[in-house]
Amino acid sequence: MNGGRWNEGTVLAFHTGCGECMSKKYGMVYFNNFTNEDIVWALLALGKDADIVDTQLSRESTSEQDSETLAMKLREKNIDVAVTYDFAPALSDACMKLGIPYISWIFDAPIQMLYEKQIHNNCNYIFSFDKKQLRDLQERGVKNAYYMPLGTNLMRNSAIEMTGADAKRFGCEVSFIGSLYSENAYGQAMNLVQPETVSEFEWLIQDVFGKWDGEDRLYGKLSENTIGDIKRVFGNNTAMDDDVLFTTALLVKHIATLERNEMLQRLSKHDLQFYTSDSGVQIPGVRAMGPIDYIEELPKAYHFSKINMNITMRGITSGIPLRVFDIMGMGGFMLTNFQSEVSELFSPGKDIEVYHDFDEMEEKVDFYLSHEEERRKIADRGLKTIKGNYTVEKQVAKMLEIIG
Repeated sequence: MNGGRWNEGTVLAFHTGCGECMSKKYGMVYFNNFTNEDIVWALLALGKDADIVDTQLSRESTSEQDSETLAMKLREKNIDVAVTYDFAPALSDACMKLGIPYISWIFDAPIQMLYEKQIHNNCNYIFSFDKKQLRDLQERGVKNAYYMPLGTNLMRNSAIEMTGADAKRFGCEVSFIGSLYSENAYGQAMNLVQPETVSEFEWLIQDVFGKWDGEDRLYGKLSENTIGDIKRVFGNNTAMDDDVLFTTALLVKHIATLERNEMLQRLSKHDLQFYTSDSGVQIPGVRAMGPIDYIEELPKAYHFSKINMNITMRGITSGIPLRVFDIMGMGGFMLTNFQSEVSELFSPGKDIEVYHDFDEMEEKVDFYLSHEEERRKIADRGLKTIKGNYTVEKQVAKMLEIIG
């Protein structure tokens, strides 16, 4: 998810730190495929000296040339600690050259960059939002890998002005923001592999579809014959494990397509607004609203929707996506599929609500639309929980404490 970006001077104008806290200069590194200034907000709020390093390079790059370019840019701005969302291999190599720490906060799973050799660089401090992803890193011998749930930018969102026009525009019974991933590789791939492989994929999809009980039903399930058949057709020129790569590339988006269409169809009887960049969406009863601005508009949609829906991509096996924290941080009522970490960070039924299958999802939407007081209490307690535990500045402060 690409956040909007401010002019560097605008962000740095908020800097008020001094004295001992100024001994290190933090550089939030931007790439051409991702920009988000939330960590900069947090660093400045914590009294740190922070700057933006805009590179226009690819975050996925592993090239030596890009590593040299990144090292030069870090030197030019006298950066002592580099910071990014997700992991950038070339940046890690640059930090090794300069002898400075590199903090990466992972918010998606699985990502190919975490399978590159650079994850073993001694400069890295990798913080994952997903405990299963963390265990995988540790099992592969990655040092300085830690667990860190995500957090929302309350500082920015609390300054957003809510108007009557906003309430009219964004107010609805149910809203969902996301993609249907209708154009994915699954259909084409199934035309190229053996019938036995197709049958195994279909069985796996059936076993996964609409079930959220905390169990990873997707990864590590492909047989050796199926993996061999897929590899014969497509190969694997990445550092990722075959099972992880093929499951992610062929199944995660396809299952998202099936599950998100099912969710929208079941909830279409309500006043439902679907914000998406997908074109040509035609689901009877569902209002496709087009894309929405992340900085100015999305928080308003979260705030004015009676029920905000989340349905997590299957690649995220245990963690909680950023959308959940952002919605709750705007005082929005959150109804999400169950993930094993939900009950560790929140209290279902008190500050968040969860569903384990589509029938339960429908029942809870019906219930909370007709029980406004209960819905409002949960949303209010959710906001309180976010304020107390899961703001971006609180999480960044924990990371800095961990690395010393």
